[in-house]
Amino acid sequence: AISGFVHQDDLFVATVTPREQLDFIAALTVDLGHLKARSEKISAREAIVNKALRDFGLERCADVLIGGGAAQIKGISGGERKRLSTASVCIGSPALLFLDEPTSGLDSYMAFEVVDLLSKLASKGHTVVATIHQPASDVFERFSHLLLLTVTAESGGRIAFNGLRERAPGHFSAVGLSVPDFFNPADFYIRCLAVRTGDDASKEQIKKILAFCEACSSQMAQDALEPDQNRAGLAAEEATPASSFVPGNWLQLRMLFKRASTALSRDPVLTKARIGQTLAISLVGGSIYAYSADEEANLVQNTMGSSFFMVLNQGIVGILGVIQVFPLEVPLFLREVSSRKYTVGNYLLARMFAEVPIQLSAPFLFGAIVFFLARLRPLHDGGDWVCFFGAMAAITLTANASVSMGYAVGALCRTPQVALAVAPALLLPLVLFGGLLLNSDDVPPYWIWLEPLSFIKYGYHLVSVFVWRDRGQLDLKATGFPDGDAVLDYLSVDPKDTAANFGALVALIMGWRLLAYLFLLRRAKIESGSGM
Repeated sequence: AISGFVHQDDLFVATVTPREQLDFIAALTVDLGHLKARSEKISAREAIVNKALRDFGLERCADVLIGGGAAQIKGISGGERKRLSTASVCIGSPALLFLDEPTSGLDSYMAFEVVDLLSKLASKGHTVVATIHQPASDVFERFSHLLLLTVTAESGGRIAFNGLRERAPGHFSAVGLSVPDFFNPADFYIRCLAVRTGDDASKEQIKKILAFCEACSSQMAQDALEPDQNRAGLAAEEATPASSFVPGNWLQLRMLFKRASTALSRDPVLTKARIGQTLAISLVGGSIYAYSADEEANLVQNTMGSSFFMVLNQGIVGILGVIQVFPLEVPLFLREVSSRKYTVGNYLLARMFAEVPIQLSAPFLFGAIVFFLARLRPLHDGGDWVCFFGAMAAITLTANASVSMGYAVGALCRTPQVALAVAPALLLPLVLFGGLLLNSDDVPPYWIWLEPLSFIKYGYHLVSVFVWRDRGQLDLKATGFPDGDAVLDYLSVDPKDTAANFGALVALIMGWRLLAYLFLLRRAKIESGSGM
């Protein structure tokens, strides 16, 4: 790359290691197309990553989780995070490297380590430009050039000095401002250029400095350019030539899927908490309905309640699990998309495929536990087992429709707090149209347009069909209903709509995810000018 930019805030996937982070960046940044065999490409990439870990002093923490994130995972230190940020950018060997306040939030030792690393990069032929506030004296001395800025009421920001750091003391001495002995020069320059409210003397002092700067502008420009020309040969030898490498779609999908799968398997919020929550709620809810499973008089009411409980739980858990985490990942996504490492579509596809195991297993496990504890349907023959698996398919699709809605809300909202406020407002009307709280035949005509969006309704109707269909008088004595079909008539559920209900759930899954893609694409275009 021609240039690279290291942001002030360090954004990473919390549950990957520095080695895995650099491997991901190297795969999408370094062109290894000249190598034919995949094993050669992997070996070359490993060599690049190991060199970066060694050059940036990250070998000791190479296999430690980066940390942070929604679960506040303990990980590497602040200085190591900053070095990892710089290494992630430098893997592409940019000739020009920009850094936004690389020492912010670091103690004096860590700040020196980071700036010393930047100085070594500059000695290898890279041009390093960094903004920094009030550096310690040893940090200040690692810079070869200095650009000081100040502000005036008449013209806003102005350059007060631009040139070799060693010439700054003489520049200020020429206007009667000598650096005191044993005083940090950086602190002195900041005091000289600071505008103090109500102090006309400081304003006059700044005007004097700016006037002298303008008088010496040609000399300072020459001082700033000469060292760069002297290092041109070194830069040509050591800095990698600029490359227009753009990773292919398959490579993007493979690396994104690998990172997402690794992160999800270690994430305590999306995996461990989800499984624990599934087991706990299903056992508690199922045991409540199990107590009255033999009461024939209340069989229909309790079965309708447990069926709706399964659908509603997965409808809520699915969306809440996504909107608490997904908005936190979007800033990193926008940053990586802006650097053209991958596209919006590939990011969403890889993330969704990585979540398939947990999004299939958790709803099925929840539904199976409640189904058997509440004894929703006797399993006497193969037809009853078909109904069981049909009900589990309905629960799983309902959960995934809810997750898809969570993707769209998370992509639209900038923070989890906003998403948590928006999601209930969208979800609760869909619950009302679910089929239990309001009969489907009694939906007001002025709200009929909203009913087709209710995945709760489709899920509940499907579960009801698989629970009550083909259940005879033997199972329903003392309930007041002659058979299961009578219960379905009471609920205004038509078994003939089974295929249509399954199709509606699949359509909602695809529709919500398409909205999530469009929302992310729009944000990528607005905030980074990229994403196609």
